Amino acid sequence: VSPITAPADAETRLGHADTWLPEGDWFDFFSGRHYKGGKKLRLFRGIDSMPVLAKAGAIVPLTAEEEVGNGVDNPRHLELRIFAGGDNTFVLYEDNDRSGADCRAARTAITFTWGQKSCLKIAAADGDRDVIPHERRYTVQFIGFAAPSSVTAKAGDVSLDVHWTYDEERWCVTAALPPLSTAEEWQLTLLTDGILPENPIEKPCFEVIRRAHMAYDTKYFLFDQIKRRTSCAACIGEISTFAVSAELKDALIEILTADQ
Repeated sequence: VSPITAPADAETRLGHADTWLPEGDWFDFFSGRHYKGGKKLRLFRGIDSMPVLAKAGAIVPLTAEEEVGNGVDNPRHLELRIFAGGDNTFVLYEDNDRSGADCRAARTAITFTWGQKSCLKIAAADGDRDVIPHERRYTVQFIGFAAPSSVTAKAGDVSLDVHWTYDEERWCVTAALPPLSTAEEWQLTLLTDGILPENPIEKPCFEVIRRAHMAYDTKYFLFDQIKRRTSCAACIGEISTFAVSAELKDALIEILTADQ
């Protein structure tokens, strides 16, 4: 998480955060944009967002309950966000909201293997399963994935009905599974090309230019230059010749070079 502390720029209406990103592949948690690490970045966001980046292979559990209040009950519906590009293992710890001798807990091992045949395995819960629902629904988002040729699920040797959709803008496969016993192991398998997709360029650049305070003609010629780009390096050189703010140029450069 890289909080934005700089005021929004008057021309771009975007704030920014200067961020050192460690080596490896990273993904914007919300948009799915892919970043290459090992460098310092200036990340631009509007007032309705902030930079939150997940490392390749990250497993992030979230509640998917329709109503979330102040209760401490462990959810009957979980959302898992799985990020492409690496293998990972995670143990989900859930307890009865007590401490000391009164604490009772269950642990669920989650394993993700990345590749042309990517596989998510959810083990049977270990420990005191009375602190978690006996059945649980799962919605899984696989972010940073090319469109799969198939998505299958099974519990033991029994195939499961899985409904899945694909969002090309976020490179995201969303799979919804029926209620499953938390005492039973299950797995979800995706067949893809095993390659991280290239970031979209034109649409996010268009959104940055569209919201900027500048003359329409300047917007038109600037976006036209991006559409006609032969390479990111050449496009950056052309953008530098425009009489627009450094903030706008840097916001476009972030998009053009994120996965370079």
